[in-house]
Order: sequence, then C-alpha cells, then structure tokens
Amino acid sequence: MKFNKLYLIIPLLFLINSCAAFIVGGAVGVGAVVYEKGQLTAHEGTGYDETLAAVLKAMEQLGYTVEKTEKSMAKEKVIAKTPEGDKIHTTVRYKQADHTEITIRVGTFGNEELSRKVLDQIKSNLYQNI
Repeated sequence: MKFNKLYLIIPLLFLINSCAAFIVGGAVGVGAVVYEKGQLTAHEGTGYDETLAAVLKAMEQLGYTVEKTEKSMAKEKVIAKTPEGDKIHTTVRYKQADHTEITIRVGTFGNEELSRKVLDQIKSNLYQNI
C-alpha cells in the first residue's frame, strides 16, 4: 500500500495557518497600532469617556470642524472636516474599563499620514500628564 504524501501536507498547512492566526491575533493588544485598508486602528489603555474627550479636543486643536457625532451602545463616531474639506471619521469603541479602540479613516480611501497626525494628537491629549 502506497502512502500518499498529500495526507501529511494538508494537516501541516492547517497547523501553520492556525499558528499564524494565533500569533497575529495575540499581537492586537493595548498599544497596538495598525493601518490597513485605509483605516488606522489603535488600542489604548484608557477609559471610554476620557478617550472620547481626547478625540473631540484633538479635532479642535487641529482646526477641524466636528460636523456630527453618532452614539450607539458601546461606541461613538465623530465626523469632522479639515479646512481643506477632507472628512475624518473617528470611532471610539469600548473594549474594557481601561481599554478602548480608536479607528480613524480620512475620506473614502484613507490617508495614512493624516490619520497618524490625528492619532498623535489624540495620544498627546490622553497621556499629557504622564
């Protein structure tokens, strides 16, 4: 009876995939910042209310006009506009008492440089007394 090597390779591929998913999934914790598909996502070790206040303050400090806020159960979306007319969609999501997720998207397709500028200002507001 011949042993087909394919029976060894297929389980190995699943094992490699699940390990990679575990490693990637484990990397998303407080302090992680990822820019993907036009959206910047950051995880901060701060409370929901203070993070939302830091977002609103950052928009004002950068000279952006807050056009709208949309609140739901565990998240709030802030839509602001730059003087150049770019829309910035910032969402603050409650994760735990001391863990929030901030997502920032500029325009339809994203702008990493401007997203990081906004995030830097938000972080400056959050951690100014540390």
